[in-house]
Amino acid sequence: MIKFVFSALAASVVSATGIASETEWPELDRELEALSTTIQTQTTSPFMLSGWVGAAWDTSGDIEFTDEDTGATNDFGGFDIRTARLRAEGDVRNYGYRLEFDFGSNVDGSGGTNGLINSQLYGLGDETEADLQDPSYDAKLLDAWGAVTVAESFKVTMGRFRQPFTQSGLVDRNRTLFIDRTVLGDRYAARDEGAMLSGKFSMVGWYLAAQNGLDARADEYLFTGRVTVDILGEGAGYNAMTAYGAPEGTNVTVAAAFSSEGAVEEGDQFGGEVYLTSGPFFLGGEIVSLGDGLASEDGTTGSATPWDIVAAYLIANQYEIAIGWQEFDRSFSATDPTDSDRAYTAAINWYHDDWDTKWTLQWQRLDSRDDLNDADIISVGLTVSF
Repeated sequence: MIKFVFSALAASVVSATGIASETEWPELDRELEALSTTIQTQTTSPFMLSGWVGAAWDTSGDIEFTDEDTGATNDFGGFDIRTARLRAEGDVRNYGYRLEFDFGSNVDGSGGTNGLINSQLYGLGDETEADLQDPSYDAKLLDAWGAVTVAESFKVTMGRFRQPFTQSGLVDRNRTLFIDRTVLGDRYAARDEGAMLSGKFSMVGWYLAAQNGLDARADEYLFTGRVTVDILGEGAGYNAMTAYGAPEGTNVTVAAAFSSEGAVEEGDQFGGEVYLTSGPFFLGGEIVSLGDGLASEDGTTGSATPWDIVAAYLIANQYEIAIGWQEFDRSFSATDPTDSDRAYTAAINWYHDDWDTKWTLQWQRLDSRDDLNDADIISVGLTVSF
């Protein structure tokens, strides 16, 4: 029956083209071109609007704010908008684009993030104590790039984008395991202008980027190379730092990255990562070795090899228990400046409506090796995506 239908269709086309006049051929060409364009448009997305809002309540009896006028002190406690993201993007045939803004208090001018333990209160971020007490919500331009696929699995990107160094910095802000990124995630979530080549062949993905770097538009550049290998399954850690929504079975991805900051003497850095998902279990770890020049830029006084490890377990594919350990390799202790600081995090996530609604109850401990800077922070966060 199928052969008969195809035969009849072919005979009809031959008959129609056989009797078409010369004046009808251009019209037929236009119709075929219009049909082709319609089919291509239906398989792409020329414009998509998405985003999310992440709000949180935090409290700590270890952090105090001082009123400049009265001298009175109050414990840290209140609400803020960590992230308020608006993203427009599209993908038409062999090219794509993205334009993205954030209005949250937890996003700095370069598009990176300032977690509470990564704030200026502890000397690690762009926020001041006044920013932490009374956050402002200004628009920050994050991504602004165009990309062209010049061959299968070979893409050229130019514009403003994240440095392709660690996956914790590349994953979207609404799909992190905790309310805030890790310190390394904060560092490598910042955007910069530049150009990037990227692609993926079977189990191997790669990135090569040149960006303006610390000296902006002066002639020294930030060069980055990154390679990922899916050694088991479909890979882990790409779209979310959790087992929620991960591919079935056991999936393991390892990655290595190298970067050189030309504006800083001894500005090289090396990174290594491993991510695993297996059923309801997620495990991830990352370590970065900073050159002495970059370490001094950060004010590092100890060894310059910050690292972290995080783990999570899903219950009934809806609730998630998560823990994390971070070593900053940076000390604020006046008595022992060679020792490093660390943070511990424990959280419970509730995926109320798939990825669209996520609640988080979180405890975080900063162990600074100095009693004046130790802090316990309790947070409740809600992230709603659209």
